[in-house]
Amino acid sequence: MKTYAVIWTLPAIAALRDIYNFIKSDSVEGAKNVATELVALGNSLTHLPSRNPVEKLLTDEPIVYRSAVKWNYKIIYTIEKDEVMVVDIFDTRRDPRRLKYEFQDPK
Repeated sequence: MKTYAVIWTLPAIAALRDIYNFIKSDSVEGAKNVATELVALGNSLTHLPSRNPVEKLLTDEPIVYRSAVKWNYKIIYTIEKDEVMVVDIFDTRRDPRRLKYEFQDPK
C-alpha cells in the first residue's frame, strides 16, 4: 500500500489553533480532545487519501480538493504525487459560501 507524506499548511495550522482557542474558552479538556482527533484524522490520510469524497463546494476550482469530516469540521486537502497537503479545517456550521470564498483565486 502506498504511503503519502501529510503536510499541514500554515492556514490549516492556524485554523486548528482557532478551533482550539474557541473551544478552550468553555473546556480546556474538550479543546485538547477536538484538536487531537482532528490532527489524528489529518494524519490518517497517509493511507488511501482518495477514500474521501471530492469537496462539492470546491469543484469549480482548478485543483481537486477532498474533505474528511469529523463532527462539525471538514479537513480540506489535496493529493499531489506522494504528498497530502492539508490546506484548511472548515467549521461546517459556518456559511458554506465562505469556504468557496476562501479558495477563490484572487485575480
